[in-house]
Amino acid sequence: MRISVWIALLALVATTSCAINDRESGDGVVEVYSTRSEKIMSPLVEEFEKQTGIKVHMRYGATPDLKDIDVFVADDSGQLVRVRDELAELPDPIWRKVPSQYRDPAKRWAGISAREDGSLTAVGILTHADGDKDARHFTGNLFSKEGQARFDEVGEKPLVADAAEVVEADKADPNHQS
Repeated sequence: MRISVWIALLALVATTSCAINDRESGDGVVEVYSTRSEKIMSPLVEEFEKQTGIKVHMRYGATPDLKDIDVFVADDSGQLVRVRDELAELPDPIWRKVPSQYRDPAKRWAGISAREDGSLTAVGILTHADGDKDARHFTGNLFSKEGQARFDEVGEKPLVADAAEVVEADKADPNHQS
């Protein structure tokens, strides 16, 4: 993520926060809740405060009641889906600054960063009745907390492989590509 993009968008929110939030504190502090780590957010917030002179109060942890929040920074799109009914419509100056592919048509969110997720393929273990699929056909979490590799459904059949199976297959066949 480019820091300048985040700072510019937060500055727009800060200067129009009355359009986002009806709280009456009037303290001039932008309330930001982030599901991203403090380690990631702190340098961005410090730079924003330095460049704009606007004070930011950060909140981290379990999702709060969002009615007192000016800016919600989600770690992934799933978090936006979970709180979508609590999100206020973004003011037009903010919404228009973001390319259409990175903003919600209902004006509830705008993207400020992007990331790429990778996937692993265990050839010979993960199979599908329709033949090989490239990575764009696989979605979801690759590994659960229990160490089980899993994919959301592809076609009609979910693909599941235990991480231990992948390791064992590699041990049994040194030429095995996983």
